[in-house]
Parts: sequence; structure tokens; C-alpha cells
Amino acid sequence: MFRGLIDDARLAAASLIAKYPARASVAVPFIAALGFATAATAAMLVDRFGAVDGYWIVTGGFTLIGLVAGGGVTGKEGGGRAADQRAQNADTAEVAADALAQPNPGNKPNGARPPLDGASRQAQV
Repeated sequence: MFRGLIDDARLAAASLIAKYPARASVAVPFIAALGFATAATAAMLVDRFGAVDGYWIVTGGFTLIGLVAGGGVTGKEGGGRAADQRAQNADTAEVAADALAQPNPGNKPNGARPPLDGASRQAQV
């Protein structure tokens, strides 16, 4: 009965698993190139400013890159939180509207609940 659904899920999972190693293998040369570019930049800065100052400049550059990347990730997460909050507010409003739209059992036209007499009203208050 569920054989087709299970086969589709299995194929989707296999496709997903096959895609990521292929993407990672494409990224490896770029990561190596980034490493060589970093080494060349460090060597150039050491020639120009000396060893201590050159490496401090490289350190500052990496720190700046990390701060910018962290700010971008935080910005994306903040947008996700705002979307989650909007969805929760919409869901709460929908639930409240549904609750208000449901009929009140005490106001049924067939008189399912008898009206309260004076003693019952005093006990209820």
C-alpha cells in the first residue's frame, strides 16, 4: 500500500546524499585557493610592515571577516524569529476567531439548558 511512497522517499534521500559530496568536492579547490591567497597576503604584509605588524594585520582582517559573517547569520536568524512570531500571532488570531465562531451550548434554541432561577443565579455569583 505504501510501497510507492517509501520508494519515493528512499530515492529522494539517496539523491540528497549524493548531492552533498559532489558540492563539497567542487568547494575543495576554492578552499585551497583561499589558503594560498591568505599565505600570499601574509607574506606581502610581512615584507611591507615586518613580521609582527604584518601578522597583526592578517589577524585583524580575519577578525573583521568573522564579525561581518556573524552579523549576517544573526540577521538571518532574527528575520526567521520575526517570521515565526508573525505566524504564531496569525495562528493565535485564527484559533480565537474559531473559538468565537462556535455556537454557545447555553443558547441552543431547543432549550437544552434550563434557565436559571433566582437561587441558582445567587449561587453562581
